[in-house]
Amino acid sequence: MSGGNIRFENVHFGYNSQRTIFKGVTFEIPASKKTAIVGPSGCGKSTIVRLLGRFYDPSSGRIVLDGQDIAHVDLASLRRALGVVPQDTPLFHTDILTNVRYGRLEATDDEVFEATKKASIHDAVLKLPDGYKTAVGERGLMISGGEKQRLAIARVILKDPPILLFDEAVRLSPSSLVADTELATQTSALDSHTEHELMHSINTILREKKCTSVFIAHRYARITRCH
Repeated sequence: MSGGNIRFENVHFGYNSQRTIFKGVTFEIPASKKTAIVGPSGCGKSTIVRLLGRFYDPSSGRIVLDGQDIAHVDLASLRRALGVVPQDTPLFHTDILTNVRYGRLEATDDEVFEATKKASIHDAVLKLPDGYKTAVGERGLMISGGEKQRLAIARVILKDPPILLFDEAVRLSPSSLVADTELATQTSALDSHTEHELMHSINTILREKKCTSVFIAHRYARITRCH
């Protein structure tokens, strides 16, 4: 599963029998391309990610990855091929270094630093009194939403899978890495600059790695340069 070609073939699915989400959905996400899935809340965008990771299985139809029906693929192998950056980033109640390294546990410190640089978060971490040893708090409550998103992106960069899925992930809020006794104050112009910088970094990574990428968004304004 190194190519990253994804096909949904006549997929039917609902979280319960009273509400069907997909009725015979068929589409293809080409390998090594940048694909956008755009639509309003509740239309099933995030469901695509859940089905692809086999958190649920279709009631009928099939999902094919590089010619293999994922229902017949070892689950651990399947999930190693996927890197997901969700809208609500899960962080552990530990320090920044450990949270990023969770993407690849055997990674060296230098490899972690390289990933955070690509995610445009390295310099902000170094400005903290405890640097990479800064605790993020329960579910990341000690840092801002924008920094949580960039740490999640650094984590998936470190994992280096052939398929990257961004579920409303590149949507930065006013961002400063701060302790709970400080205030995060930045202008919207700086947010816009940070978001542009981050998307430039992501696009550079996608070109270098030639991986398949999927961007899920509510509005077309949130996606750039998709094939």
